[in-house]
Amino acid sequence: MKINKIKLVKNLGEIIVRDGYNHQNCLECFRENEGKNFIFIHEFLTDKKFSKPTDILKPGDKIHTFVYKLVDTSIREHLKSLHSSSEVIFPGPQGISLVWEQKGKELDKGDYYLFDKKKTFGKFDGGTRIPNLDIDEEEKPVFSLGFLDLSFFDLSSEKELFFFLFLKDNFNVSKLTALL
Repeated sequence: MKINKIKLVKNLGEIIVRDGYNHQNCLECFRENEGKNFIFIHEFLTDKKFSKPTDILKPGDKIHTFVYKLVDTSIREHLKSLHSSSEVIFPGPQGISLVWEQKGKELDKGDYYLFDKKKTFGKFDGGTRIPNLDIDEEEKPVFSLGFLDLSFFDLSSEKELFFFLFLKDNFNVSKLTALL
């Protein structure tokens, strides 16, 4: 019996990587252009520290973006399935910056995480950290780094936990359903 540990919440649709996008300075530009809209952008979210995500985006790339809710924090088997799929894109925190720029108004209150293959995660502040976008209705958002080990999260808290899933332009829906 398959136990659903994640639940599709929202299909954000297509995101097109903008003209002028450059992976080498994406986060620096994001900080300059969007920093005023955030309470905080973590000092370790830099182009240098996250220079090698699994997938590097280029201008004109089209990616489909989904938001899934974590309903159980032991999601390791789902992550292994996602990592082995040729349909899934892992763009690093640069992907979150594109989501915010193009679809930020469509995101609900909550903590949004972006997973990648472990080799691309950074070790900062005493642990393996992953990009995180924290949205609160009363305040500006926070672009930070959350811990990879999700077992300490309290799923009964007011704030819901989500993760972004990016898929190639020509993704196969039946393959995605089988993965999740």
